Amino acid sequence: MIAGATEHALTSRYITAISTVPSKQDPIASRRAKNEALLASGLTVPDYVLGVDGCRSGWLVCRYEVPTQRLSFDVQATFQGMLAAASDARHIAIDIPIGLTEDGRARRCDIDARRLLGKPRSSSVFPAPARRLLNASSYREACQISRGLRGRAISQQAFGILRKVAEVDRVMRPELQKRIFEVHLLELQSISDAASQKNCGRL
Repeated sequence: MIAGATEHALTSRYITAISTVPSKQDPIASRRAKNEALLASGLTVPDYVLGVDGCRSGWLVCRYEVPTQRLSFDVQATFQGMLAAASDARHIAIDIPIGLTEDGRARRCDIDARRLLGKPRSSSVFPAPARRLLNASSYREACQISRGLRGRAISQQAFGILRKVAEVDRVMRPELQKRIFEVHLLELQSISDAASQKNCGRL
């Protein structure tokens, strides 16, 4: 999945190109072998899973067909549209904060993630924005609200994804959280690498 947000925004030409990429087999042999073992074990697995991230043109969706282990890509204009197109998806992983605090207090999941990652990777877990910031029309306004709530401004990075965070926040309901999960790929890769170095096996 390709990182979204302002600093990793995809151009319209790139979006068009990736939307036409044909479905192909998962290129990572170790992951294919692990999934083949799961399928052979008789465990119940979903037909497919989705990885979703924000981009300039909307939402980039990576679809992984579990039985055939094939990958394909799509772009949906809205988060609601993505959900409608994947109404039968049982597992959707999205690289956007889910479950915000009203005043921007640190979320327990972020605190735990930083502790688990350790230095220097812990800095990649930036604070989730306060829900009260979602209607800010400018970076200046967002910083003013943030200073009033927490005594400090928000980062440009956090401001860059506010519209995407707001779009998800408007749609999310407790029942949707049974199949939509917040993920952060850089952090997952770092944890997986650490586990591998400690002979714990890759995640």
